[in-house]
Amino acid sequence: MYPDPNLIPIAKADVEGVEPGATTDILAADITPSKPPSTFRINYCIDAACKFSAIVTVDSTAYTVTLNKGANVVAAGSYVEDLLVASGDSVNFQISSNETVTYLRVQEIPSSL
Repeated sequence: MYPDPNLIPIAKADVEGVEPGATTDILAADITPSKPPSTFRINYCIDAACKFSAIVTVDSTAYTVTLNKGANVVAAGSYVEDLLVASGDSVNFQISSNETVTYLRVQEIPSSL
């Protein structure tokens, strides 16, 4: 049985070993949903303890959403978070201090119909 092609994850970002600086966008450009409404599944690892945030822009207003329940991530820990996104949203990511982003991968999971 073949999976529903409307539900296949869409790769939105994949970066490794970047040092963006504190409160600086990690991605070169914001990402947007291809098939809204949908979910961005975010998998990330930072080399030291710090806060990891999504910067979600809705109707020209940017909101900082601190992931991991607002707590510092554990150095070299792997985290997976989901973020609901709608038409017109754009998203980037930041860390709270000067650390290395070991990896950041984002996939868009389309909503089932």
